Amino acid sequence: MLRNRWVQFGLLLALGLLLSWLAFKGQDLSALWDRIVAARWSWVLVSLQLTLLGHLSRARRWQLLVASTGHRADFWACFVAMMTGYLSNLGIPRIGEVGRCASLARLSPVPILALGGTVVAERVVDLLTFGILVAITFFTAGEQLLRFWAAEISGPLGQLWGWKLAIVAGIGLLGLAALGWLVLGSKGASRWPVLDRLRTWAQALWAGMWSAARVQRPVEFAFHTVLIWLSYYSAPLCSLLALDIGGDDLLGLAFVAFVFGSLARTLPLPAGSMGAYHYLISQLLLALGYTYLQGLSLATLNHAVQTVFYLVFGLVGMLGFLVMEPMRRSAIEEGLPPRTEA
Repeated sequence: MLRNRWVQFGLLLALGLLLSWLAFKGQDLSALWDRIVAARWSWVLVSLQLTLLGHLSRARRWQLLVASTGHRADFWACFVAMMTGYLSNLGIPRIGEVGRCASLARLSPVPILALGGTVVAERVVDLLTFGILVAITFFTAGEQLLRFWAAEISGPLGQLWGWKLAIVAGIGLLGLAALGWLVLGSKGASRWPVLDRLRTWAQALWAGMWSAARVQRPVEFAFHTVLIWLSYYSAPLCSLLALDIGGDDLLGLAFVAFVFGSLARTLPLPAGSMGAYHYLISQLLLALGYTYLQGLSLATLNHAVQTVFYLVFGLVGMLGFLVMEPMRRSAIEEGLPPRTEA
């Protein structure tokens, strides 16, 4: 399995490097460098601060989801575990979701399967929120943006995936049906201990998955969801301000770059969808009447700032875990109650 994971990482890294080559091919790199060096770095600092605020808000929202499962987790434990997960994602995409659950399970008395369920619930909420943002984009889109969508996204995705999406959706529905049967359909003890163990695991996972529907502070949960996505929007907005791109169309351009950049980041490529993000944002601004160099400078600056953020605070998270984990282990050995927050 480890060998397969390294093979997968190598393939994804090669794809990211290929897309990076396509994005930067034939460009005047010295002119790109000059634009980035001349950027107003005060806006970069603002971007980093707002990004940190968004991730503190995400940690609090995760804490609320954990609380709705009947367990308690410390806020800083949630933050530390979450940032270590994001650091892992820079290397192997999606592995951080498992890693942050494992980290928080080491820092709090919460079953790892319940934590896994809360991450699923979190992703469902974010997917619904992002769906609303995409709908707004298309309701307000002009002809240029619609042509770009057809040429660069929907067309290639349809050719690449096609019927494969139906198979993936079918497997997902079967998995949910099996999970629902284990939780709701199989009652009482069975003749097979393995089935009882699977049912226990499924119940923990199910409780986490429904945590968003049972959250005890729905107004605060909604507030943090809005704040998280506003912080994501602020990243390209601050980069545009730093590079002096946008003019009267600044807010709308930032919104479009934010939505399409989020689409690019869903691709499971190392280093925050390296290459795919640069290529898509550069082509997007070109389609909207800006120069390719302007789009590439926006993508390069914003991607670099976000990557540095995850590197720095990911390392902070790792250090925090190394400090907090022995403290929790000592508290358990001494019979002290774990430190938690509501």
